[in-house]
Amino acid sequence: MATFTNRLATLSGILIASAFVMATDETFFQSGTFSAAEFHLACAGIVGTALALVLSLSIVPAQKAADVFSTAILELYARDRKLWEVFATLALLTLLSATLGTKSTFGAHPRWTVAFQLIALGVALDALRLFYLRTLDLLIPQTALTLVRKECERLTEVMARNARRLAHVVQVGGGKHNPLEPTAAQWLSFRSSPASKHLISWINQLEEFAHKALARRDTLAAKSALMTMATIGMHYADVRRDSIVLTPDFSGLLPTGVSDVEQVLSPIYESIKNLCEDAARQPDEAVVATCVREFGNMAAHAMTIVHTQDDAWSTAPLSHSPIFYLKVCAAVAARAQMDNALLTAVRAIAPFFGKISDRVQTLEAEATAIDCLYEIALASYVRRSYVPADEAARLMITVARHELNVRDFAYNRGLRTILSNLAALIPFEVVAEKAGQRTMQVFAPYSGTGLRTLLIEEANKIKPEPRRWVDPFHDFNELSQSVVLHYRELADKLNFDGTMLQKWIVWSALDCADVHLHLLANPPHGSERFLDNVENRLIWFIHAPSFFFKEEASFPYHHAEEAAARLATLGMQLLRLKRPEATEACAQAIALIGKRSASVSKANARSVAGIFVKVEMLARAADAHGYSDLAKKCRSLEKRNEIVLMLPEYATAVRDQANHLGESLAKHPDRDIALPNDPVPLLRQILSEAKALKSRRTAIINLLLNRCRQ
Repeated sequence: MATFTNRLATLSGILIASAFVMATDETFFQSGTFSAAEFHLACAGIVGTALALVLSLSIVPAQKAADVFSTAILELYARDRKLWEVFATLALLTLLSATLGTKSTFGAHPRWTVAFQLIALGVALDALRLFYLRTLDLLIPQTALTLVRKECERLTEVMARNARRLAHVVQVGGGKHNPLEPTAAQWLSFRSSPASKHLISWINQLEEFAHKALARRDTLAAKSALMTMATIGMHYADVRRDSIVLTPDFSGLLPTGVSDVEQVLSPIYESIKNLCEDAARQPDEAVVATCVREFGNMAAHAMTIVHTQDDAWSTAPLSHSPIFYLKVCAAVAARAQMDNALLTAVRAIAPFFGKISDRVQTLEAEATAIDCLYEIALASYVRRSYVPADEAARLMITVARHELNVRDFAYNRGLRTILSNLAALIPFEVVAEKAGQRTMQVFAPYSGTGLRTLLIEEANKIKPEPRRWVDPFHDFNELSQSVVLHYRELADKLNFDGTMLQKWIVWSALDCADVHLHLLANPPHGSERFLDNVENRLIWFIHAPSFFFKEEASFPYHHAEEAAARLATLGMQLLRLKRPEATEACAQAIALIGKRSASVSKANARSVAGIFVKVEMLARAADAHGYSDLAKKCRSLEKRNEIVLMLPEYATAVRDQANHLGESLAKHPDRDIALPNDPVPLLRQILSEAKALKSRRTAIINLLLNRCRQ
């Protein structure tokens, strides 16, 4: 349909010409009333007028481009292929019509020349319409940007073609003893090419376009200019993949390898940064968001451009600069209080980390990206804008998990930094919750998809070592130590005052303990001899929750009872795995929570008893499994006389809790409505199994005695 519309005048001319040829008698041409020459001259005048109109109106888009963009765009408009096609078509038709008007018909009958002239007139009218549409296109800023992009790509391809030719000549001319490699030859060609200066000049022109668009509040044009600059930069970097040579830079204390590709990319980065600052002053948040998004795209693209030194050491030399500039633009957005731009910055960093590899060294760029996430979160907390902060913290955990999946823990540098950053952000979360701004909202790093998943990721990588003396849990234990020390740091430095965040962090630590429990229950084949190391790390996690409950004025009894219940459940599960030392650690952790709950002012005797009854549960489970010494140790942890001195009503509360425990254990399992994480059903099951085992043993002994008597 579009093709038919664009050729409407030509098709009409063909139809009219066909009708003229078939319907016109010969007498019409011989009557003298019609002059073919005059008709051709008239048509030549019409087409010539159209040509003059084309030349006159072509000044309009050129003038608009000079006002809106710059005079440099006039060169591209003057070389526009479609305008040249229209000019050539109209000029040719004008000359042909004028020639036919001189009665030089080249022996053709007027019937055919007139028919040809009608068709030519239709073609001229379609060409005039094409010029009209192209003029409208040239008035659109995106068209000018497309022309600039194609011109820059043409310059880049010219440089690449010359570089390949030079490399081929050097390789053929030098033979096998040629000291200059093809990569170095291409590098020399690119470095000495004058086209790079033209490329930088067009980048400056694009920056000027974008500044003018911002001045007239044309957000779409400014965003298009930004994306064009980024596209040009990524295309240039793509072309330079095979010609990257790192030369030493002595500007710092130690020489570092830098690439000459930055000579073209740095002006692009600077231009985008300048536009970001200008847009923040306007303010225009959409443009600022586009700036950080394009830096993220360029950073992810730069991670795919790898340079290998001496066939051994691989780096991505172009990866650091875009991440650094993204961090700068994110700081600009934070100062301008642009939350959407900060969210865009966080999400723009994610593809960058998706490109990391264990074979490519990009630690500097990764450290800058993690630091950028931390600064975004910190700036958001200062302004009490919690959505970007939560998104940044969530991405930190995702990054740590992905890095563990890609690299061994020994080569993981980002995880420790991330844990340190999270510890620095937690006080802001506590303040937010106390102010009622984060009520009942889980903080991502300590949710089900938080730190626990890091241990799961490392646990999934555990495989039996062919060397039997090598501990396959070494990396897992090292990661476990880093995580549990993070929890200890939080407990030592912060006072949560019973906030919900305290509960989520404690439960997160217990979730991490469950990962260790799963490894103890399901160790990889051949790794059983090293499980004691895993148990030692588990004991660290078991003790971690007790350090969080140190409030004096308002002790969180509800949170403490829930933590004690989970510790009791964990201890009974460890008894089933024949890990009495870890079970004793659970009892000690519960007792420590109970003692702290009893020592606060205005202590709640019933709640304190509810905590210590969990120790009694572990003692009964130990008796059921035959660990009588462990049961005695558990019961000795209560030190009831000392607590009664501090809290006289504690004796009555303990008796009531013991009676309630007995009633709960006596209930039929089908009639018992257990609360989540309630250890009573598990204890009932353990006691039932012990009773059944004792009955079987008694029956076997009686059977043997009867046989002996017989």
